[in-house]
Amino acid sequence: MKQIYFSCLFLVVLIIFNSCSDSVKTKKTPKTNTAFSLLSSEQSGINFTNKLSESNQLSIRDYEYFYNGAGVGIADFDDDGLLDLFFGGNQASDRLYKNTGDLHFKDMTQDAGIDHDGWTVGVSIVDINNDGLPDIYLSRSGPIAAKRKNALYINEGSFKFTEQAAAYGLDLSLPSTQTTFFDYDKDGDLDAYMITHPTNFTDTYNIAELLEAVEAGEIESDLLLRNDNGTYVDVTKEAGIIEYGHTLGVVISDLNNDG
Repeated sequence: MKQIYFSCLFLVVLIIFNSCSDSVKTKKTPKTNTAFSLLSSEQSGINFTNKLSESNQLSIRDYEYFYNGAGVGIADFDDDGLLDLFFGGNQASDRLYKNTGDLHFKDMTQDAGIDHDGWTVGVSIVDINNDGLPDIYLSRSGPIAAKRKNALYINEGSFKFTEQAAAYGLDLSLPSTQTTFFDYDKDGDLDAYMITHPTNFTDTYNIAELLEAVEAGEIESDLLLRNDNGTYVDVTKEAGIIEYGHTLGVVISDLNNDG
């Protein structure tokens, strides 16, 4: 009987030992088959950093959206079958990278003609002139009024761009967050909806008074811009879209399925 008891006890101890051993092995062996892997800047060629530096003259106290960040645009700008990258910057300069293959990118900012200075918040990729090449529209904001003018880079091909926002009526200086392009009037060209935010973050929120100020043009409203033969015209009031708000996002959808 004692022999059976000690045999069973030995078996139990052996099972516990093996279980602990397997547990220790599991903890020591890291899982390696992850879905994503991180590329270093040396591997990718991308060294863009949207670095922000506060000071006594400029900080989140002066501009509530100081740390809201900037946008990114992804498109095949030179029609070679590879997706290229555009990074918007706040205090940092905008950067344009060409995809050279194997997840390596080359900085083409200067050669491409991307030199417009501003506090970029939103990046919109749109073929605004319908030539088959993706163009770049930048929505700008920030605490410095002189850096809020939006920019439109027309793609000339072969990684060459020209800034033509004024020619399209899109060189607006509102504190804009993002612009989305869509054909709202079904006339075959792309119209635009631009979301904005107020520059004064300290006012008391009396909505009735604020809406009156928006109607009078004293405070910023989101904008609906109609494309009239290549020139964008503000039709916000006649469309009934006057509103006051700190808009951060916009989605275009046919919610009632009427086309």
